[in-house]
Amino acid sequence: MNWFSRELRHWEKQLLRRWRKDLPASLRKSAASSKTLRNGKISERKRLRLGILCTCLAFTLAACASLPDAGPVHEGEVNPDSRNPLAQLATGPIDGSTPEKLLADFQQACAAGTYDDFGIAKQFLTSGTRRSWQPKTQVTVLKPKTELKIVFADGSKLATGSGQPVLRVNKVGMRQSFREEETVKYELTKEGGQWRISSLPDGVVLTNTAFKNAYSKRNVYYWSSDHHFLIPDPRWVPRKNIAQYLLTALFSAPTIDLEGAVSATEPITKIPSNLVTMQGRKAMVELPDTLRLRSETEMARIYQQVNATLLGIAGIDEVTVSQNGKALPDPAEQSAPVKKQMMLGVKNGAVIEESDT
Repeated sequence: MNWFSRELRHWEKQLLRRWRKDLPASLRKSAASSKTLRNGKISERKRLRLGILCTCLAFTLAACASLPDAGPVHEGEVNPDSRNPLAQLATGPIDGSTPEKLLADFQQACAAGTYDDFGIAKQFLTSGTRRSWQPKTQVTVLKPKTELKIVFADGSKLATGSGQPVLRVNKVGMRQSFREEETVKYELTKEGGQWRISSLPDGVVLTNTAFKNAYSKRNVYYWSSDHHFLIPDPRWVPRKNIAQYLLTALFSAPTIDLEGAVSATEPITKIPSNLVTMQGRKAMVELPDTLRLRSETEMARIYQQVNATLLGIAGIDEVTVSQNGKALPDPAEQSAPVKKQMMLGVKNGAVIEESDT
């Protein structure tokens, strides 16, 4: 207690000394004549408050002194392909769930489907429906701040979901047409004593927020019809395994609006699921065997298409392309061809030459 009292007196004297120093001369004289300050008779309660105030002030000044106020500016990395740094997660069906609860949880599992390949969502289906359902066929996106409204009928075995979409994309990210209001039919049954979905259409319906968290709008590139420049073809693709989805879109076909303006290879019907392998920040692309490249010119063009499509992805600084284990030459590293000269004749004793072009 004696130590604490001494500390209080010390801080009191320091504060009073600073206070008197900063006062105008007229107020300083008045303060000096004050009995309380002259005699140092401050009550214990005031002294305790003053000590606490001084302690807080000391800690505040120490904290401020530790904050850096100078130094170099460091560039931060922005990752446009990770709107949500944490993958969306969902839980499987809960035993004893009502049909209403089951469908509500199913919608959440569909929102996380691109992160677990719809493994959790399929748990809400009967064993037979699980094998036939194709969730990647299309994605219907509802208007912002709206959800799919579910209405049950016929003893809770049949349900109809309705919503107003703003976007629909197919499995390769192309925009599709949609009605002003879309409906989805569900049929439920009990399997093993638990409610499960026995019938539903292919594809999924997502809220606007869930879609933007799981999907990103990116470009795939096709050559113009005269092969003079690359034309971007926007697609909506999942953020998870985005490079694989972009190449799948690239090797499928251009959108209908671009068909007459671009030159594209024949669409590949069966695209391998391991087109891209990442090694650090390098994307190593193995082209499908079914993609026929008949000349070095075609190899260079497809290399540039793949390069332009993938280099825009955060985390990829380099792209290599190979087929059947053989690396395709990088067009940027190839030297310009040397023009072959040919003699046309002699004029005034000098040889007249011209290039083969």
